[in-house]
Amino acid sequence: MTLALIALLLPWLTGAALLYAASALMLPRAAVHAPGELCWRIGGGAFLGYWLVTCLMRLYAFLGIPFGLMVIALPLLLITAFAFFIGWRRAPFECIKENCAISTLPKLTRYLFFALLAWLALRFGLLFFEISTRPLFPWEASIQWASKAHVYFGLKTLAPFGDSATWFNGHVYFDNAPNLPATLPLLQAWMCVAIGEWNDVLMNLPWWAMLLALTLAVYGFMRKMEVGSFASLITAWLVASLPLLNAHVALAGLPDLPLAGAFTLTALSLVRWAHSRQWLDLFCALLFALIAAMLWPTAYLWLTLLLPAFVCILFPKSTRYLALALPAVTVVALLTLTQVGASLSPALANLHFDTDLDTWLPNFITGENWHLLWLATLATLVVGFRESLRHNIAPLSLVVWGGMLISVVAIAFPALVSWLFGAIQAERLLLTATPLLPIWVVTVWRPRFRSE
Repeated sequence: MTLALIALLLPWLTGAALLYAASALMLPRAAVHAPGELCWRIGGGAFLGYWLVTCLMRLYAFLGIPFGLMVIALPLLLITAFAFFIGWRRAPFECIKENCAISTLPKLTRYLFFALLAWLALRFGLLFFEISTRPLFPWEASIQWASKAHVYFGLKTLAPFGDSATWFNGHVYFDNAPNLPATLPLLQAWMCVAIGEWNDVLMNLPWWAMLLALTLAVYGFMRKMEVGSFASLITAWLVASLPLLNAHVALAGLPDLPLAGAFTLTALSLVRWAHSRQWLDLFCALLFALIAAMLWPTAYLWLTLLLPAFVCILFPKSTRYLALALPAVTVVALLTLTQVGASLSPALANLHFDTDLDTWLPNFITGENWHLLWLATLATLVVGFRESLRHNIAPLSLVVWGGMLISVVAIAFPALVSWLFGAIQAERLLLTATPLLPIWVVTVWRPRFRSE
């Protein structure tokens, strides 16, 4: 377990140190230690660090260097020490009492704050016990992702994968999805390399760390947006308590949770850039977008949602036109596909709108995953439409509305989703959008309340 914790925490520390150094180099000193920045760097550092490990392993495979604990851990240690040294020299840590702002909360609110914090700690403790004792369970995770990780661990390098015909005719390995990216299997292989054996239990610990990191990043983002500490913690708790996100921690090995986290950080970085106009936030948005693109092919569908938000930031007066264009373009595209889809693919020959209530209700209303969240989002869309178009919320609103459109299309046109990404459940597409929903809901409703 000790080696597993080292393999889990070392890349996380490396990513956080790099973000700390970048902040110290590119931001004013006061901005480096602004409220929420520490949690944001720690949260984003996990996704950055785990991605860097896979990049380092790709480099070693290219150079013909076998994977090993020391050859991977030593560069990470050096990078961490150097980055932390730069950050400390430029902007040393300062214990600023008002950054926490907990002491300024009313007495009852302070008790609720610590009670909610204890609830989160208990929840993550139970999840850690679950993931550290349950062997790899999901069918898809076993035959599409972990199969690659097992080969990479056994060979101590990358290996080509192909379909059955290529496997019969050449020296390649075969699994159920040979064309999937190698990023997550490399991360699992790194955990096993550090442990020293193939361990299909502890190799999934990064999934727990990514949910914890996403929770910290959400709290840091809300504090950066000048939301109070208690409201920020409530928002982070709403994200961390999404049942299906928790399920993807307990049943780790699938790409849904990493993609949801990376996409959320990309969107939040873009919103931070809209507020701060600091190049660091734009760089983080591009970096997290690259990380998301290297996790799962469905990432490209979600990353296109950032284009309207980017245009909105550059041209704020175009917000209303973009808000109207998103559903209009979607409807026109779907109507066009229903007419010409057969010429593109036989799978689109019978493309039609699915009106079966048994398909809609479990995903949005009656299901146990997030039915209250979808109801709250719809209520916010109706009641707070005007507030959501304000310049400081509009970029996030456009991303959320685009995510809602994708979710509706995924339910209404399952044949289209299958044609684009193969056999995939609609609720898995919905999972990518859900972490942004509570953030948007709280952001829109907050101006209606004078205090926490």
